[in-house]
Amino acid sequence: MNTNFNFGMFNETILNEIKDMLNPKAALYVVGGYMRDICFGKESFDIDFIVQNQNAIELAREFAEKT
Repeated sequence: MNTNFNFGMFNETILNEIKDMLNPKAALYVVGGYMRDICFGKESFDIDFIVQNQNAIELAREFAEKT
C-alpha cells in the first residue's frame, strides 16, 4: 500500500478550495473509493468526503457557486 499520497494537481486544488471555505471549527475527511484508489496509487476523480461541524449542503452549494 502506498503511504505517500499524491492527490494530483486537479484534486489537490479542489480540496484546498474546499478547505479554505471551512469554518475554523470544521473538519474535512476524504473517504471512500477515492482514498482506496489513492492508497493503491491509482488515479481517481470521484472525491468523497465528510464534513464535521459545518452544514455540508450549504458548503456544497457555496462551492458550486464559486466554481
